[in-house]
Amino acid sequence: MLLKIHRHYPHSILSDSVQNKIEYHWFQEDTQWLGIRKADLTDEELYLLQTLFPAQILNQNHSPAAESWRQFLAEDGAYPDHSKDADYRIIHFSLTKGDWTPYDFETAFKGFFHQSMIMFWKNKFEGAIIEEYNHHSPQSDEFEGICHAIESDFLTDLTLYIGTPQRVTKDLPRNFQHDQTIFETVKKENQAEKIFTFETLLPVILINEMPEYIQNSLLARFSFLLDDQELLTTIMFFLNNGSNASMTAKKLFIHRNTLQYRLDKFSEKTGINLKDFKQASTVYLACLYLKQSSKE
Repeated sequence: MLLKIHRHYPHSILSDSVQNKIEYHWFQEDTQWLGIRKADLTDEELYLLQTLFPAQILNQNHSPAAESWRQFLAEDGAYPDHSKDADYRIIHFSLTKGDWTPYDFETAFKGFFHQSMIMFWKNKFEGAIIEEYNHHSPQSDEFEGICHAIESDFLTDLTLYIGTPQRVTKDLPRNFQHDQTIFETVKKENQAEKIFTFETLLPVILINEMPEYIQNSLLARFSFLLDDQELLTTIMFFLNNGSNASMTAKKLFIHRNTLQYRLDKFSEKTGINLKDFKQASTVYLACLYLKQSSKE
């Protein structure tokens, strides 16, 4: 509907995030925002639009510091106020509908950080957290617990992309946009995952960009795994758990001897030594590609 209204008002703005333009009225539908110049709306039209779309608060609960960061990262604005000569980590988040408000969510999230953090919203369900990174900052494994706690409290699904700590430079907005694009792409394909980082996502990115002749080579070499999903899952679990047999067997709820039988079966069929890093890396990419292919 917003697109149709946008076409009706030639000076309106259709965007993925609300913008800091006070001369516009802003209306939201799902993850899209429509800004219409106040001068272009009659009282009757404004009343109708406010009836169709719930009233939105510009910048959605943003503090001045958060708005400064939002403009810098999302709108090519000036350097954020009070930023320091320090490493900052940006955490992208995505929520589903649930029993929460932006204020409640932000308050809850701050409780998991030892130092101050700033949050801004990109739309009704997505935003970013900026923290000054140091040795007290939560690590990737700690975010699993944070996700679980927030999902339980607010009856929602939470997905995070943990950015790489970096300095505030002119390149930071571009890196922010790149991370956002990666996050948007992979969260649709990996709905079971909660925590993403560039390092964990790189294999998925490489699979999506892989030339066709490489895909064909992987299929020629490992297509037998498509007919043995149990073995495929076992190999993926084994490699995902750092080739730790005890941990893999525990997570698969099987005896360690059963795991070893499956690993030996794979090695006998392929001649591959999974203890060799280069060979194991190739097998992991192959498993990711086969898993993706089996879903299509």
